[in-house]
Amino acid sequence: MKRQCDRDVAPEKLPPPEATDLVGIEFIRSEVNLLVFPFFALTTKGLKRKLESEFRALVERDGQRVELIWNVSANPKYGYPGLFDRQVHRAIEQIITEILQETGRVENPIPLGSLYSLCERMGLTRQAGRQEYGGRQYQAIRRALERIATASIKSEGSFYDKGEQRWTSQIFHLYDAVIFHGKRLRDGTVADTNYLYLSDTYLQSINAFYVKPLDYLYQRSLRSPIASRLYEILSVKFYGMRARSQSRVCFKYSTLTQLLPVEQYPYLAHAKKQLNPAHEELLATGFLSAYEWSRGRGDGEWLLYYRPGKRAKDEIRRARAERQLAARDQEALPGADADADQTWHKEAIPQSDELTPVQQALLSQLVGLNMSETTARELIGSRDPQIIGTWIEAIGYVQAQDKAAFLVKAIQENWEPPEEYLRAKAEQERHKSLREAELARQKKEQQREQRRENEARKLDQLYESLSPAQQDAVDQEIATRLPPFLQEQIRRQLSQGEPSSASAVILRHSRREVLREWLKQDKLRDA
Repeated sequence: MKRQCDRDVAPEKLPPPEATDLVGIEFIRSEVNLLVFPFFALTTKGLKRKLESEFRALVERDGQRVELIWNVSANPKYGYPGLFDRQVHRAIEQIITEILQETGRVENPIPLGSLYSLCERMGLTRQAGRQEYGGRQYQAIRRALERIATASIKSEGSFYDKGEQRWTSQIFHLYDAVIFHGKRLRDGTVADTNYLYLSDTYLQSINAFYVKPLDYLYQRSLRSPIASRLYEILSVKFYGMRARSQSRVCFKYSTLTQLLPVEQYPYLAHAKKQLNPAHEELLATGFLSAYEWSRGRGDGEWLLYYRPGKRAKDEIRRARAERQLAARDQEALPGADADADQTWHKEAIPQSDELTPVQQALLSQLVGLNMSETTARELIGSRDPQIIGTWIEAIGYVQAQDKAAFLVKAIQENWEPPEEYLRAKAEQERHKSLREAELARQKKEQQREQRRENEARKLDQLYESLSPAQQDAVDQEIATRLPPFLQEQIRRQLSQGEPSSASAVILRHSRREVLREWLKQDKLRDA
């Protein structure tokens, strides 16, 4: 088994996952350079004294060895960005994601909303005994924004400019300015909420869609900061796995410690104690299927091998399915090839003989909506049939030029169906409930009528089975219950032969009442 890394981790070996227009709220769009390279500290130990972090690597470009540098330096007055600051930045990425979802492009200034809403997005703990946030949280967020805005990044051939398709050397910031509520914006107007200006470099990279879907809820669930940071790095690296035979990725331990960033230990036992808890958490949560330590050849450095787990593969399927939908995403990725797109993609596509009757019906409906059979099969193999069925019904309520592409995104990201569909569905359910209630009422009435008819038939049969004396006793009882004018009318009709139809109905009804009462009172024996 080959133990040496085929290549060290370098930016050009980390192909950028292409982005699409929309994402669900649980997935945020994170800029790829900021996922790969370190910006935030992972520990509070020594943070007050920390002023910079740096990544260096030697790579080969155009036949020449080039040293890459990524340096983050803090303003001594405000300090180096840490874990809390990363939470604030993730909340801002949520806002950026929502803007991309609505408009497809981000423009300065970005409305952040209130500090209270940022607390909500971050999931901060409320003040003890009070259902609100307060000055302590608001002040912490203000300081975090200041630290991020004043920290500078120096790139020497490390920042990839997707719009220009080149590696750049420059010094820049993530945030160009933070304008708090009540202060003046650049156009002179007074800010009605808190606003953020992204730097041109960062903004252009986002608008060039050099971003990757990041499972925000999953990342927040990770307890270890190292596990959380490894998730960012590996999610990009796994996406760039090239051939079907490449089932794992490799890092030098010295390189990985720079990317995280964490202290590099000289002894393997210490290094394992440092990283293995994070490895085990990623393994337990399904992002990794395996990891391995090994000593490399030549320089003898320790190497780390990672194999993607089900969660990582699901994210790859998601990102690649999205990339196939948008025309702008048809270009080849830097460093990617055709085999890479099929590494796990085909595992999600069931063949015809593997489809259940329900899946076969869904496949026919999706294809009938102009979706390619390959994409339809992938959706059927990886998504809940109920979600697919709902969106097959809901797509008719969507105003979209390419409804098939919209349908794939909606199913992949489990979007909420449109309000028009939900209202129509609710109205259908209401009418259905009314119909069902009416049918139930009619059924009960039919059952009651059937019981009455059966009882009447049995009472009539009982009367016929009585002796003449018993029949006379019943008839006499009937006569006593009828009003005098009815008694006289029926007597005249009987003397002339047969009673009228109306009189016959009255007599049968009265007879049944008498028999019903006498049965309950057991009086037929005495009659």
